[in-house]
Amino acid sequence: MKNITLTIALAAILSTGVTASTIRTYFPMPEESYVNDIPFNTALISAFSFRESALNGCLQADDEAYVDDIPFDTRAVAEKQYHNLSVVPELTLSDEPYADDIPFNTAEVAKSSR
Repeated sequence: MKNITLTIALAAILSTGVTASTIRTYFPMPEESYVNDIPFNTALISAFSFRESALNGCLQADDEAYVDDIPFDTRAVAEKQYHNLSVVPELTLSDEPYADDIPFNTAEVAKSSR
């Protein structure tokens, strides 16, 4: 019901040709003071942009020659890693003495829960 009422009111407002100037006439808004909290200087921004483009044009780095100072073979590294993973030493743990630090009797717990 609210949607129908809102739609009818909106259609009536739009059909009468209400504009922003007429709304301001009936509902005046107070003027806001100008706050210059963001300094903006187009000349300064243009100068920075021009300087950066000039510097980027002058400082072109040439490609360096390839230096093969680190021999690296991916297949050899992978094979070595797979070998290390497949040869896992068998772990043998020594037996520890039994510690009865948590006394627990299932029969007593079952009796207390009934």
